[in-house]
Amino acid sequence: MCGGGTGARGRAIRRVALRVLLRRAPERDEGAVDVEEEEGALPGTGHGRTELAPFAAGIGAILPAIFEEVAEEVDEGTFSGEGNPLTSAASTMAHVVHHSEAYGIDAGIMRAAEGIARQAIGLGHGADGLHRVVQLLGRKRDE
Repeated sequence: MCGGGTGARGRAIRRVALRVLLRRAPERDEGAVDVEEEEGALPGTGHGRTELAPFAAGIGAILPAIFEEVAEEVDEGTFSGEGNPLTSAASTMAHVVHHSEAYGIDAGIMRAAEGIARQAIGLGHGADGLHRVVQLLGRKRDE
């Protein structure tokens, strides 16, 4: 399997990779210069585009394995939320929406994703993984 495989081993590899990426990610100091004051900074970060690009590449490198595992789980009808249950994902989405809007960034897409996650939670799937929403996306409103 690509990038670590599926199941517990694949999830463990991805958790380690994410921890490494997060440890290496630049932190924004409380006194970071606002975007208007630092030319070339990404909105709300206080960091330049070239400084953050390697972290985006690292995240991109682990995505194929994640997509492969999620596709297998959807095909099998399993929706593990072991590493990140839907309730946690929805909470994170709400946090992203709040902070995006605080910096004047349109959060419409994330707000829509949060809405469908909360719909799945309302249907009793809060302990499942985010990929549980696949079942909701294919439904008609009257189902």
